Amino acid sequence: MIELNGKRLRQVRIRAGLTQSQLAEKLGVHQQTIQRWEKGVSGIGPYNFQFLKEFCQKNGWDIENMILEEQASSSANPASPDGVPSKHPILPSGAPLICPSDPSANYSLLQNIPPVKDGFVGRDDFLLAIDEKLSSNRILFLEGIGAIGKTELAKHYAWQYRDKYDCILFCVFSQSLLDMVCDPQKIVITGLSEQMEESRHSFFFRKMNILRALADSRTLMIVDNYDVEADPHFSEFIRGSHRIIFTSRKKFHAYSYLPVDRIPHDENLIRLFSFYSEQEITPAEKPDVIELLKMTGYHTYAAELLAKQMKASNLSVHQLLLRLRQSGLAHGPEEVVPGRNALEDRQTAFAHIRSIFSVDTLAEEEKQILRELSIVGCDGIPADVYKAWGRQPNYNSLNRLAEHNWVQERQEKNGEKSYRLHPLIAEVIRDVLSPTPQNCAAFMQEMNAYLQNTWWRPYEENPKIKNAVLAITSYFKSLPAAPGGHGYL
Repeated sequence: MIELNGKRLRQVRIRAGLTQSQLAEKLGVHQQTIQRWEKGVSGIGPYNFQFLKEFCQKNGWDIENMILEEQASSSANPASPDGVPSKHPILPSGAPLICPSDPSANYSLLQNIPPVKDGFVGRDDFLLAIDEKLSSNRILFLEGIGAIGKTELAKHYAWQYRDKYDCILFCVFSQSLLDMVCDPQKIVITGLSEQMEESRHSFFFRKMNILRALADSRTLMIVDNYDVEADPHFSEFIRGSHRIIFTSRKKFHAYSYLPVDRIPHDENLIRLFSFYSEQEITPAEKPDVIELLKMTGYHTYAAELLAKQMKASNLSVHQLLLRLRQSGLAHGPEEVVPGRNALEDRQTAFAHIRSIFSVDTLAEEEKQILRELSIVGCDGIPADVYKAWGRQPNYNSLNRLAEHNWVQERQEKNGEKSYRLHPLIAEVIRDVLSPTPQNCAAFMQEMNAYLQNTWWRPYEENPKIKNAVLAITSYFKSLPAAPGGHGYL
């Protein structure tokens, strides 16, 4: 077996009539990378090796034969001062050319099963349907309107059927598949890191190549909130033998899919309401609970919000119902899943959540917290960082918002706490409270001060806030131009 080392790479490059710069451009890497490979400073790596081999094949060059020629020539002829043999005898192709190491060597895939919520009711048939579909399909989309329960359904499937898989990965989609894959905190492959001279695009393909070498049919990946029409790297991302579940508000019927709708049967929803309100629902209260659920379209997350508000505000079921009746149903942007009946979706999840928000008695300080958290993205923000940027003297207001279920509190793998808003909640807050650089000025000032000290902070602290900073920047760039014709950023 033959290894492609730096010296042989240089010989092949020169025989192909390419400069380092030209080869770097064709491979999508920097010229310095080619220099480092040829000098033996860094390894070529399995992905770049495969790309180089395919490149040579497209140009009609047999790279295996070329290296065998160089080996024979090097042993029979002294090398010239630049390391290139003076003669190139033609030899038949022999042993298969391999990368210095298998793509999976020295790497391991770190499992990431997220915690699940208690109070999971009425979805057992869905779990069975997911397992049946994955038994004959690698790719499965769980589709439905926002906050209907797709994420919890996927997570509960992972937990209930975890014995069927050797490794389970859970990733939250935010900007793109390229960003998600390259993020070292989302898909963790021990022993793998992005090289300084490596382009983002090259690292994506290298990491995917290693991922496919490590994953098989007993590997399950869940991609949450894949709410985009398309992604340029989708075809490359889904290659492999491992199973993938996407949760999405969009429709991808070229692949296996499972529509996720309301929890069936009123009794299941009453059980859910009782669980989150921590109150036993009496027979006399059941009609009021059913009326509450009907007013919010039997929406799962809306039922949870109402129940937690009732508990936190010490309201009775009837008092909560009266509040919601008095508020009326606020109308925000309608969310219609393509292919669904528009009349059925007229009172959408967005409108339901917006209505509940209108009846909650939030202090201005709490509204400001929601305004700021609504722009930090799906990955959220570390608790201590938000406390500093939001100029919070303590966590009391955040805890109250978490009790009401407006804010989600998560325990990260490193033991630290973070805050985020559910994507649909974030949309409602942005629509109602309209974050701008003006009403988030103090928050932005603290963020900028934090970023100015990046170089003096321990390296491991900086990646934790990268996605939040990118989400904030992206949000403000998307706003209409400020007076005077200039954008906000």
